[in-house]
Amino acid sequence: MRNTNLSLFIVFLLFVPCFSFSQILPLNLHWAGKTDSAIIIANKIIKNKLIWSKKEVLNTYDFLAEYNLECSHFNTNLSYLQKHFSENKNTSLDSALFYARVANYTLCYVLHDSTDFYCTKAITAFKNNKFKNKDSVKIARYYSYLGNAARNTKYRNSLLIDSAIAYSNNNYLKTLHYRRYATYISDTLNLESKLAWQSKALLNRYKKFINCVNNAENFATKIYPNKKSYLHATIYKIWSLAERYKGDEEQSIVQIKRAKNALEDTKKIVYYAEYSSICSWEASSNFYLFYKTHNLKYIYESEKTLLKSIPAWEKYLEGEKQNGIKTFDDKYSINPYQKLVVVYYELYKAKKDNIYIAKCYSFIEFIKNNRTLKDERYSFSPTYTKQNLDTISKICTKKNIAVVNYFITIEPFMLLAIVTSPDTTFLIECSSLSKRNIVSQFYYSDSFNSFIFKNDRENIKKVGYLLYDLYFLKIDSILKQRKISDVVIIPAGNSYNLNFDLLQADTLPAKSIFQSALISRYKFTYSTSADILINVNKIIKKYDAINLLVPMYNSKKYVPLQSSKKLLNEINYNFSTTKIENNTTSEFFQKDKLIQFIGHSEANALSSEQQIILSDTSNISSSTILKHDLAGSSYLINGCNSNLGKQEQYSKTNSLTYQLMNSHASSVTGTLWNLDDKENAEFLEKFYEFMSTGISSSDALYKTKLYFANNNYSPSMWGAYVYYGSDFYLSKKNVMATYWYLVIIAAGLIVFAFMMVYKKR
Repeated sequence: MRNTNLSLFIVFLLFVPCFSFSQILPLNLHWAGKTDSAIIIANKIIKNKLIWSKKEVLNTYDFLAEYNLECSHFNTNLSYLQKHFSENKNTSLDSALFYARVANYTLCYVLHDSTDFYCTKAITAFKNNKFKNKDSVKIARYYSYLGNAARNTKYRNSLLIDSAIAYSNNNYLKTLHYRRYATYISDTLNLESKLAWQSKALLNRYKKFINCVNNAENFATKIYPNKKSYLHATIYKIWSLAERYKGDEEQSIVQIKRAKNALEDTKKIVYYAEYSSICSWEASSNFYLFYKTHNLKYIYESEKTLLKSIPAWEKYLEGEKQNGIKTFDDKYSINPYQKLVVVYYELYKAKKDNIYIAKCYSFIEFIKNNRTLKDERYSFSPTYTKQNLDTISKICTKKNIAVVNYFITIEPFMLLAIVTSPDTTFLIECSSLSKRNIVSQFYYSDSFNSFIFKNDRENIKKVGYLLYDLYFLKIDSILKQRKISDVVIIPAGNSYNLNFDLLQADTLPAKSIFQSALISRYKFTYSTSADILINVNKIIKKYDAINLLVPMYNSKKYVPLQSSKKLLNEINYNFSTTKIENNTTSEFFQKDKLIQFIGHSEANALSSEQQIILSDTSNISSSTILKHDLAGSSYLINGCNSNLGKQEQYSKTNSLTYQLMNSHASSVTGTLWNLDDKENAEFLEKFYEFMSTGISSSDALYKTKLYFANNNYSPSMWGAYVYYGSDFYLSKKNVMATYWYLVIIAAGLIVFAFMMVYKKR
């Protein structure tokens, strides 16, 4: 009897948590302003899912998805959304809400085509729900998420947010939806013309915006009656943006300070990114005041604000470590370091003091390297910075080259470059003030590559000149004066997939694409950062053999490469080679080797993994590369799009080229678009012909491009190849020595045969 009672007591204890929390589910606690309690309960539920009811578990997934969206942890947000959807018995309304939330996720990652796709799926699912499920909370959330996601799609309609507000039946949802309505309206306030603000229609929109933020603030205060909150901070932040759009930067700063004060007592890591974001916006407002008044006090105010935000930013990064390099999102637009580059650039212009070049260099290199060095912190020491700048200058003097280290800032959009030549280092804004809007249009390089690939000569000239004017015009005149023809480009923004060879120095139709292209004046090579440039230039490699990875494809998905056989015969004739077998990829990851890959690769700007294809079932992925130290090895990756990769928010890329360089490879040759099998074989054959003459690898690639350009081959053929890293040399096989070696062996065999015959006699 005692055992029976004990068993019943244990069962009772197991069910107590479900009973106790059934009325205070994490999502409901979150909406009631008790997010801390919600997180504690959510962690308990996730840790011991088996003792909780399905309702609690699903509600926890729902809460964690919403919470991570607020924290801008978009990947985690999507993960919990998928768990919630896959483990729930979904109605058509649940499906509609799920697709609307996924559409909102893709909006956060600026994937417009995907956003449109999921908006369509959400609307279709919601039509199937009509008159079936009248859950007002789900309907309110559906309209809100869809309204927010639809801001950049054909479904944009303010009635969606109106409906979200109408169906909201708690203060949290009303706050959230009024804030989203304000955000929605703010998109239409971003007009530069002061004259436009005299329009009655625009002023009415502004009044509606003010009404929305006031309502949002009032409902937030009902949730937090005794203090300001994170919710208040997000309202004041969007309010500040609208005031800046209106041209009232002073009022914009007032709202920003209200936002900062609302977060004053918050010590949680989750809010550190929001605090950094608010400080970033405050700096932007001060920049606008500086450009209006030319008073340096606003630049100093920006510097003070940004430096104060760094500890919060670093604490935010500390909390992000568990995401790892594969999913780390550096939130470039709110990173305080990138706006400090603007501060020191403006001070450099005003004071002509080179110390500000060094400060800019520190932050530029920190941002570029911190994307790949995981938890390491770059040194801001003046001694270290000066040493690096001096090292780059010595490399330029030794090789008579220039290094152009590009950097793009946001709010304001500026394309800056630290240019180092043998005799000087200077910092310039490549684009003029009037062209800053063009800097934000990163799509130019993508469209330019598509025009090259299609051999659309008219648009190659047109867009190629726009890019030349934006990136290189000012630098071109400086290099001409110094008679420098070799240039190392360290890209920024979307220019990592841009071949400077084909930028057009004029648009005159009388001149051919090749005559106008910068390749006729310069040899361009590339690096992923100045630090990597310094490291790879310490040793110039000389290889005695080529390690060949040439998979033999035999499926419809990956067709055989017909032209590689003749090419391989040519390579084997001139150079010593070792074949890498598909199933021994460890040989691909060796140090101090020259590796040539000829085959299929899959890479694009949306995928989180780029792959070298070995067969239908095996590949080498970009993330796998980062697990190896490839010091001293050089790679020629002759596969389609091997230099393309996904951008995480700004310019971090997971392309095969970048990952190989970031794993300490000496050099990598990658490609910018799809390659034709026959043309690629022809290109490589000529490249190795030049290598056999004893010249450096970058010179051989450059001469190969010139050869095909001079022989009127399409730019799509020779313009696909880009060279990253330092030079290497390749020893040619001694054909005569091999010949005499074979003669001696043959003679020996003949003598041996005669001796055997003689013995038999």
